[in-house]
Amino acid sequence: MTNKKLHSLCKRILSASTMNEAITILERFVRRLPNKKKRGTWGYWGARMLSAMNRGETCFSIFAKGNGKLPFYAFSALPKYTCPGAGSCLEWCYSFRAWRYPAAFYRQMQNTLLLKFDEDVIARAYLELPSSVDVRLYVDGDFESTERVAFWMSLCNQREDLRNYGYSKSWAQLLEFDLNGGNWAANYVLNISSGSIWEGHATYQQAIENLPITRGKFVAVPIDGDGLPSGFKRYESREYHNRVRAAIVEHYGKRGFSCTGLCGSCSASGHMCGSHRADDIVIGIGIH
Repeated sequence: MTNKKLHSLCKRILSASTMNEAITILERFVRRLPNKKKRGTWGYWGARMLSAMNRGETCFSIFAKGNGKLPFYAFSALPKYTCPGAGSCLEWCYSFRAWRYPAAFYRQMQNTLLLKFDEDVIARAYLELPSSVDVRLYVDGDFESTERVAFWMSLCNQREDLRNYGYSKSWAQLLEFDLNGGNWAANYVLNISSGSIWEGHATYQQAIENLPITRGKFVAVPIDGDGLPSGFKRYESREYHNRVRAAIVEHYGKRGFSCTGLCGSCSASGHMCGSHRADDIVIGIGIH
């Protein structure tokens, strides 16, 4: 399956004005797919999702339970199509890599359609999460509107035992929520994510840094990739981390922390991205 075809599907299905219309568009897409009985294929998962939608059910868990790299509960939606603040990040967005896996793409699609047409289903799933767990809001995707910011803050405020965090480029939506007197959740921590269309806008930058939910910056910094391992192997390389820390100093004028790639155990004090104890520390990953 090519990304071109998937982007075409995203545009068509998100133009739907009702869930039934979205189902019809997905049905046309799935009808042309082969191997619907072969587990793991695009046809298999497409047929499964379509069947669930026709029954008014979900095919995938709304909050994915964590793994070794991300040991938290996590919510994802479609990248780009829910990212009004996306700028240069679209050139290297890792979320599109997940589209190699049909189930990952369809889960993003499912959650995006639920946000658009039936957000109560998402609200129930959030409120039923186990007690006192970490929740990452938007592994993929972002707050696509001020109303969506309000939706999540309301849910976070209803579950004060949960520890929520995320990364966002939706600065305009977050700031509008604040200007309108929005009730920020004390149990949500924001990492200002690089690659936003608002980067370089001094007024927006200062305002987003001053929000009570903001921990600090999580940035992608350009580094020389020569001689470095690829993929997650790079996190095992001391030279990789040296280059990331040097790039942080070069671009931000201060020392920073190189992300270890293992959320939840990245420092002696625990989870840096989700803790105000790490306020104003620049956390970086290298891109090359």
